[in-house]
Amino acid sequence: MAMGGKNYKLDLEADGGLDKENRWKGTVGRLDLSGGFNLKLQNRMSLEASAERVALGAAQWSAMGGRLNLNSFVWDKKNGLTSKGTAANLNVAELHSFFKMPVEHNLVLSADWDLAYSQNARGFLNVRQQSGDIVLPYRKQALGLNGLTLQTRFQNGRIDSTLEGNTRFGSVNADLGISQQFGNKIANAPVSGKINLNVPDLGAIKTFLPATAHGITGRLNAAAA
Repeated sequence: MAMGGKNYKLDLEADGGLDKENRWKGTVGRLDLSGGFNLKLQNRMSLEASAERVALGAAQWSAMGGRLNLNSFVWDKKNGLTSKGTAANLNVAELHSFFKMPVEHNLVLSADWDLAYSQNARGFLNVRQQSGDIVLPYRKQALGLNGLTLQTRFQNGRIDSTLEGNTRFGSVNADLGISQQFGNKIANAPVSGKINLNVPDLGAIKTFLPATAHGITGRLNAAAA
């Protein structure tokens, strides 16, 4: 199987059929997609699928070198998307078939979510760094990334996200708000945000500065909106 110029292998076993309204209803006993997410179903799952609605039953998956526990997933053409689940030990490098980060890394993430994206969007999506680091291109220096979290809330026609993390150079905190109404193009939505940067010792970043600035001392607290 080929998508986007890349080859994938799909192994699928399902039981079911179409009803009078042309909806497929049944169960999936085996679904193994390799070459992308390396996604593999671990238990038999109920499935309803049509052009108007897709509903997956509770299922456990191995994915991206980790595990994905899907409590529920429903997409409805008129009413939007609802989903709840957790994930752990996801190796971001497994996504290189779809996109590749511009820096070297070995990040492993976990997540949990319970959301409904519809006329009255609500819920949350949390992503956390479990392990790994980013290597900066300049002199192949490790960033020392730890405590990286992304918390996103859906409420009152808004998508609000907070990113926090620490490095061996300092810490960063960023907020992003998108006023997004269901059915509108997110690219056209009003956006607001701010970022705070704290470097307690400027001497830690001297290797990135010209030689004339290597004697720099002090600390840096900066904010931008």
